[in-house]
Amino acid sequence: MKDSQSSGNAGLGLVLIALGAFFLLGQFVRFDFGALLWPLFVLIPGLALLLAHLGGGRATAALGVPASVVTAVGLILFFQNATGHFESWAYAWALVAPTAVGMGLWLQGSRSGEVSLMRQGLSVARLGLVMFAVGFLFFEGVLDISGLGLQNVGRFLMPLILIGVGLALISRRASRRTRDQEPPSDGNLMR
Repeated sequence: MKDSQSSGNAGLGLVLIALGAFFLLGQFVRFDFGALLWPLFVLIPGLALLLAHLGGGRATAALGVPASVVTAVGLILFFQNATGHFESWAYAWALVAPTAVGMGLWLQGSRSGEVSLMRQGLSVARLGLVMFAVGFLFFEGVLDISGLGLQNVGRFLMPLILIGVGLALISRRASRRTRDQEPPSDGNLMR
């Protein structure tokens, strides 16, 4: 308990040092840190939660989900603020829920030793990444909400993805049907 508490204190100490250095630098450099780096007010608490989760052992396993969600929101806001691409929220939300939630469940399961929770977390995170990719392709490739000119890519990529997913579903069904028709093997072929 004492080791995990001291590592948590060390993590908090590092966060405080980084914040102090950041604000001190702002006193010497003529740069509007607030306008560019305001997402750090979300990202730093997320990273602090993540450090507390990682440093606390089983007692802080439940911090996995909030740590990953707050950190993901902070990273997305940091990207959007740096690029001015706030319209990406149309599909980036899938990186928060379910992707970050799934990663948080995986973190929680890895800390608490619950393998089933780790598997569930990875499944949820994979679903979120697929949702993000589909949203990205639709909003950027078809609607071109950012004006990046990706609609030409989307014109060809979306149909190819639909074909690929269709083929995967058909082959998966065919492999299940073949597996169901095979007689079960009990290991003793000769009695």
